[in-house]
Amino acid sequence: MFFSKSFGYALRGILYIAACREQQAFVQTDSLAAELGVPRHFLGKVLKTLSRQGFLHSSKGQRGGFSVPPSVLERPLIELLAATDGLAIFHTCVLRLRSCDSKQPCPLHPHFSQVQEHIRAILTNNSIGSFLEPDKASLLRSLTVDEIVE
Repeated sequence: MFFSKSFGYALRGILYIAACREQQAFVQTDSLAAELGVPRHFLGKVLKTLSRQGFLHSSKGQRGGFSVPPSVLERPLIELLAATDGLAIFHTCVLRLRSCDSKQPCPLHPHFSQVQEHIRAILTNNSIGSFLEPDKASLLRSLTVDEIVE
């Protein structure tokens, strides 16, 4: 609804990899894509971007794949949004007008600026790791839903 597929895949991927870290050192793109039910090539691009930006460690080779550095789980969720989508969501008019701000607002500006600030607060005040659940089986099930609404 608000976020791109890239952001959704990034967060789901990081959480899945982090939840699996006790069972395996690295998670491969093919198995992750199959578990999450997402396109392998698109997920691979997202994971490479996250690796370049320090959200994931990658290892090449037959036993390679991706792992999550523990420090990443402490980073605010807004940093992951910035890495995948940028922060334009907080500066873009919901009606896509070129000039829309508090001085020259569109009809929806007063309402959606509050929504944008609420979303910013949620993303700023919650770490990536705060979404890991103690019950790993429930978490993994929640990340691997059969159908995602487009």
